[in-house]
Amino acid sequence: MHPHQTRKRTIKGYYFASSIQEAIAYLMAHHGESQVIGGGTLLLPMMQQKRDMTPYLADVSRVSSICRVAENDGEIVVGGGNTFARLQQSDTIRARVPLLCQAAEQIRSPQIRRLATLGGNVVSAYGNAHGTVALMALGAEVEITNSTGSQWLPIHSLFVKRGVSRVDSATEIVTAFRIPARRAGQGTAMASLPAAGAQWRSSLVLAINIKLNKGSVVPHGVALAVGSTDSAPARLDEIEDELLDLALDDAKTYDILGEAIRADAVEQHRLDAADGAYDDIPALAAQALERALDMALSDGSSTSTGPTTF
Repeated sequence: MHPHQTRKRTIKGYYFASSIQEAIAYLMAHHGESQVIGGGTLLLPMMQQKRDMTPYLADVSRVSSICRVAENDGEIVVGGGNTFARLQQSDTIRARVPLLCQAAEQIRSPQIRRLATLGGNVVSAYGNAHGTVALMALGAEVEITNSTGSQWLPIHSLFVKRGVSRVDSATEIVTAFRIPARRAGQGTAMASLPAAGAQWRSSLVLAINIKLNKGSVVPHGVALAVGSTDSAPARLDEIEDELLDLALDDAKTYDILGEAIRADAVEQHRLDAADGAYDDIPALAAQALERALDMALSDGSSTSTGPTTF
């Protein structure tokens, strides 16, 4: 064998866990050679391409505790094993965390929505993962469980770079998310550029979360999250601060927001400069802000989740 070649490993064990504790015990029993699998949308392509991978898999798709959706003290707890199709169908998510419904609807493939889990979306650390960008804008916390117990972390602390998260799927499982439930005066929206080439993922994903006091269009809270094919998901803190002093129904605000997000994308090399997509970002941002403002100014009953895509 050539010294730089690696031997392709095949699946030796596939274990359907009935609890998180069982899954972790299996990972520990095959330490260094095992990995968690949920929907399989990341691992199955590796198997089909016969790429090197861990030979022992712990499947958590049948663990009911990580497929829950519950409301507790103004927070929505969403199990990491929930698929995007399940999130779409949840009345609680649609009413209390509508941005997650928008994230699900922007995943164009019905098969991916049926299989892909919210936890897997985050562990992938892809910037153009709709669920991850939505959770970033919502200020979510994530529960990570391993053999020593569980801990809650802010989601923005997980990402090292595109495709690399701090979650070790050989020893850890994303078990849940805590998300502040939508309140009156809050509006959210998600928008994305089309996928590049034959990919099913959008080339750039943007999420907006604004909070207004009654009778005002100047926000007291703004969260902007963005990610792309070539970048990890990120919060745009400087642009958020700039919007706090601006009336969101002013045309100049739309121009400022769009140009600021475009400038950030250029500076961070979020897209392939050759495809001309940077020029579409200002209009995309303006549409997302308009939808978020409409929701924030509604009576709180609006659950419109229609996608915005260029």
